[in-house]
Amino acid sequence: MLSYRHICLIIAFWGLAAAAWSQEPLYAASRSGLNLRERPDASSPILTKIPYGEKVAAQEPKDYGPAETENMHTRWTQIVYGKYTGYAAAAFLLPFIPPRFPAGDPADYVRSLGKVVGTYTTRLPSADDFIPTIEKTWYDNGISLRYLTGYESYSETIWLPVEFEKAFVLARLLSRNSELLSPLDPMPMHSASPTPKDGRSIFTFAPDRSMYRPSLIRFEWCDGGCQSVEIRDEDGETSITFAGWI
Repeated sequence: MLSYRHICLIIAFWGLAAAAWSQEPLYAASRSGLNLRERPDASSPILTKIPYGEKVAAQEPKDYGPAETENMHTRWTQIVYGKYTGYAAAAFLLPFIPPRFPAGDPADYVRSLGKVVGTYTTRLPSADDFIPTIEKTWYDNGISLRYLTGYESYSETIWLPVEFEKAFVLARLLSRNSELLSPLDPMPMHSASPTPKDGRSIFTFAPDRSMYRPSLIRFEWCDGGCQSVEIRDEDGETSITFAGWI
């Protein structure tokens, strides 16, 4: 049988745990402002609009049901912003500060978020004079970055401990070519999509066509040279790859 002291310790532990959850920082990542609603329902009244980049506090995680926005199947998260406590779409709540505008180099953005905890560089065998190089860096926030330089080509891959929808939102924000991918582009559906703009193509893949979302999205745009953005589900984390070639 638990003693009075043990019961007090358990109550104190859960109190501290709840306080820790309520202080988890998140950042609004909707360029037009993030709607904070009274209830976890898209038809619920809007309490306020949270400006882009503002920090909010997440409440204890619970299942408040699905939230659908811009073709993304995400969920509702309860957060505190100033004097308001309400609900917002989880896809637009990043665990790190979103990039400034206009978007700079994605690699520079990643470097600004954390401290380096490990690096790795290697050169790949090549039949010509140019030797492709891979540089990979790990950061203390769980993010890693790989930079590959090839002959008239490059790719930057960011691995993130976030959900697929959050990675898609971040990829839109980091894209420096609006013809390739803009902050206003909705998530493509999980079947091959027609080309919505001149010079741009979209490929999506889902292992199960009944899934609400794909596990891979690739945007490609060519005008002389070519550029691409790919968002991929990596079994527990997601990756965003920016690439270019001639």
